[in-house]
Amino acid sequence: CGVDAAHFGKAREASTAAPNDIAQLKKPVLGYFGVVDERMDYELVGKLAEANRDWSIVMIGPAIKVDPAAFPQRANLHWLGGRDYKDLPAYCKGFDVCLMPFAMNEHTEFINPTKSLEYMATGREIVSSAVPDVISNFGSVVKVARSHDEFIQLSRQAVEQPDRKAIAAGLHMASENSWESIVNKLEQHIRDVLVRNNNEVKVAA
Repeated sequence: CGVDAAHFGKAREASTAAPNDIAQLKKPVLGYFGVVDERMDYELVGKLAEANRDWSIVMIGPAIKVDPAAFPQRANLHWLGGRDYKDLPAYCKGFDVCLMPFAMNEHTEFINPTKSLEYMATGREIVSSAVPDVISNFGSVVKVARSHDEFIQLSRQAVEQPDRKAIAAGLHMASENSWESIVNKLEQHIRDVLVRNNNEVKVAA
């Protein structure tokens, strides 16, 4: 996975302003951006909104292959629909906690959510369902919940006592996995192979 760390890093800049439709919501804001489809745990999203009426739960993304009429509805749960990629850092500026409320089903068994790194670049704490690739690739940074109750508990902790070490580790991981960094690593691998092959040719000669 790679991430445009500079793009999503705009969420940490003082000059970036949250759009009005999220800036006016009651704080804290716990938010998700991405496709809204069969991978979402809609029951969890509803429970999260019910757990604390003082939270604003924001879901950003186009609904694909699911009926928005079936989405849970709560006074503090806001389905904002799709937004342009260029505007996502500004929306993240309005997030206090980033969410990955995925269902545990055949649709999520093998996904590797690139948004983990995008969230990390925003400098927010992240709470996720126990998606296998999230655990194996990002478990040192992302708070992983194995039940609805644990997801709510970890979200509450992230709001009340943000894990600054996890946030710092996430920023480092995002910078290490920027597209520029990945290209540099690939180019170094190629240079290493060329040098090794050249040395092998010299030895054979």
